[in-house]
Amino acid sequence: MDISFLCSGIRTDNWEACFNLIFYSASMSVEVICVSPRQLPSKLKQDSRIKYVHDAGSPVRGFQIAAKHATGSRVMPLTDDSMMEPNSQNALWEIIKKQDRKTVVLGKYTEGEGDSKQGRRNWKFQLDDNYYKVHGTSVTASPYVPVDWSIANFAYMDRSYFMELGGWDCRFEAPALALTDWAIRAQRDGARFILSDTKMFSLGFDTTQAGHGAIAEAFAQNDFPLYRSIYDDPECVNRVKIDFDNWKNSPEEWGRRT
Repeated sequence: MDISFLCSGIRTDNWEACFNLIFYSASMSVEVICVSPRQLPSKLKQDSRIKYVHDAGSPVRGFQIAAKHATGSRVMPLTDDSMMEPNSQNALWEIIKKQDRKTVVLGKYTEGEGDSKQGRRNWKFQLDDNYYKVHGTSVTASPYVPVDWSIANFAYMDRSYFMELGGWDCRFEAPALALTDWAIRAQRDGARFILSDTKMFSLGFDTTQAGHGAIAEAFAQNDFPLYRSIYDDPECVNRVKIDFDNWKNSPEEWGRRT
């Protein structure tokens, strides 16, 4: 298997369209590992390219469990409000397939484009290269992280290397800062990041508590304080590998989800 997309989500109404866009134009072998507290729709149960794992934990815990069940040589995290742009994965695949295991390739994305006031305000700057840098925002910037290092949203990563570094730290609940934390640890280990000019995904922007409302709450109450406690500390320069099974220490049920 070439690529495993790691999906942690609850928007069952989106799954068929989201997954079909991934399968439709793929020039490589692709699978989706779907981790959710909600059942796989019956129409998708017969598709051998989709693996389903039931879990009611946080989104980051779901991503980590998905990685555990993946078989692709490369993996990429996937949210179920992400709609893939035609042929974009092939463009990134042409880059990553020639690289060694310590090379990460990122695609660009926009969030809420045309669908919300925030989306209309934000989507243009989300296509700027600086948006994909750790120092692109004060939220993630750290005096102990070089200014040219990248984040790892929608990134193709070598699965064995991703797992070697321990995957995501499941003390984080929502994806954003967990992905950035992995990216910093990888670059600390000497990994090379390549940012493609290709826009890979358009994302929705759901402000309900079941959607981004719960994500925003997790970010403010847990993830941001945790991230700052790590990256405001000079000892973070020694942070590289963690235990992949750290997901087992996270709650089996995510209480923020309604």
